[in-house]
Amino acid sequence: PIIEAAAAYSLRNLSDSYTGSVVDVRRSSDGNTAPFTAAEVTDGTLVAWVGAGNNGTVSKWYDQSTTSGVPNANHAVQTDTASQPKIVSGGSLVSGGIDFDGVDDYLSSGAFPLTGTDDLSTFFVAAIDSSADLNPLISQSDGSGTGRTWLQSEAAGPVFESFIGGSSSQFGAIPVGAEFLASLIYNDSAGTLDVFRNGSQSGTQASSIAFEAANGGIN
Repeated sequence: PIIEAAAAYSLRNLSDSYTGSVVDVRRSSDGNTAPFTAAEVTDGTLVAWVGAGNNGTVSKWYDQSTTSGVPNANHAVQTDTASQPKIVSGGSLVSGGIDFDGVDDYLSSGAFPLTGTDDLSTFFVAAIDSSADLNPLISQSDGSGTGRTWLQSEAAGPVFESFIGGSSSQFGAIPVGAEFLASLIYNDSAGTLDVFRNGSQSGTQASSIAFEAANGGIN
């Protein structure tokens, strides 16, 4: 059987049935915020609304996932304007999606109904545009200081790294500017997290707390 996602974020519609907004955007000229559909992101409506020379930042990235047809509404949000990632820069749509600055930009999805007794997975597509120090790309926390990080900065540059409960495993360097697909598959019965990059397995980390009671974050 197909297991429904707990959360799903994209600037595209991820199903034929989804017709809602994909992002809320705040424009720099007057601080106004408005929602935009996937079509409005690509057809020029968003850029025209933000205006020439202005920036547009994301205050909400809509969760498109459902459970038995009911929206989960695990939206990723950011109310602090200084920490909102850009989608329009200087009046032009950002190439490649949503741009996080690697310093203090992040979106928080709130609490997911995840436990350490489930087989769970995380998938994301990203590109790293700087070799400078980076915050985690995808991270989770249960509120007690036990966290999970899927991309971590090192002195030599960004690496694909799983960081779980104080224990880390590295699975190779991430070339700057290269878009990649990350797939993280947690098998609870085996207590292992299998890590894949672009469909090829990079390694396995043993852990019994890979996704326990997590709050999600996108940085």
